[in-house]
Amino acid sequence: MRILVMAAGHKRHFWEKLAINLPSDFEMQLIPIWQRGVPSAREAIWPGELYKKAIKFRPDILMTDWPLMQSRHLALIRLLTRHRCRLAIHLRGDIWTEMGVYLGEVSDSLRRRRSLALLSDYVSADLHFRSLNSELKSADLIMPICHWLESQVHAHLDGARTEVVYQGVDSSTFYEEKGLELKHPNVGIMQSYNIYPKVKALIKFYTVIKRMHNVTFYIIAGKSGKIGGQSCYYEEAEKALSSLDNVIFLPNLTYPDEVRRFLSACDIYALVTGLDCCPTTVLEASLVGRPVIASKVGGVPELIREGETGFCIDNRQEADWVNTIERLHGDPKYARTIGLRAREFVARNFDWHVIGPRVAAIAKTIME
Repeated sequence: MRILVMAAGHKRHFWEKLAINLPSDFEMQLIPIWQRGVPSAREAIWPGELYKKAIKFRPDILMTDWPLMQSRHLALIRLLTRHRCRLAIHLRGDIWTEMGVYLGEVSDSLRRRRSLALLSDYVSADLHFRSLNSELKSADLIMPICHWLESQVHAHLDGARTEVVYQGVDSSTFYEEKGLELKHPNVGIMQSYNIYPKVKALIKFYTVIKRMHNVTFYIIAGKSGKIGGQSCYYEEAEKALSSLDNVIFLPNLTYPDEVRRFLSACDIYALVTGLDCCPTTVLEASLVGRPVIASKVGGVPELIREGETGFCIDNRQEADWVNTIERLHGDPKYARTIGLRAREFVARNFDWHVIGPRVAAIAKTIME
């Protein structure tokens, strides 16, 4: 079976790993556009390289995580190749909430300050949102990145065909080693800052951090080459938390080596977010053998067996956050047991050698 992928530049890691872990009777090719990042307007409207490759490759399935005008591209591919090709979209985020938040922010700015640039941004974002909805409706299959996101798809797109495909993780890349020089006891926090609801939860975490004077909280700006985001959101979190003596902000870490050494030096990894689907940092920290405490939002609980491989806590339950951190720091043997269970659980359920065959099985059902 032949799969042609049109992907966003910052998601190439996913597709590279997937291609390696597909069964031998599958062939996957990525079009060059992913090497250059976000496509230009010309490439979006008429991606000549996509059509050239499609004619030569004759794909059975067109897969994408960048669903913009793909149904139009698919129709032309079918016409050019005279071959029935299906469309599968890997949906990695809650676009309805994310676009709603962004449109709300731009709308608020417009009310405060009349600006043609802001109006243009709003119209462009609104058209993009409508286009995304249209593309998702036309897909033969939507592959949400977690079951929680799958429920969001069905809530917004009646009758959509879905199969969950989690973000894979490489057990051979993430393992425990000599870590960075950090103070102990500590908690490591490393996440993206691409939407305000994520950062808002971290800002409110101020009250938890303030109660734990003996614990150092290390907050990372991001993972260089992998995590994107809005610098203004990160700066807002830094401004809110930097006044605390037990908070240390560190710059971007290179992926995966510095990230692995950082996680190895953490006593606990914490994900403090208001919105997430399948955060890779939870999986990576687990593979390094670190106990994870994460916000009970979105698809995060699907990555943790509560009380066995980690803990999911409501962001509003400040006392639960404090008590869980104190318990893990106060009982290193217990923390170690949680971390080892987490490593085994993630390797067994989310390693690429599991995700690859699952995508292959799903792909075969599309062709039936």
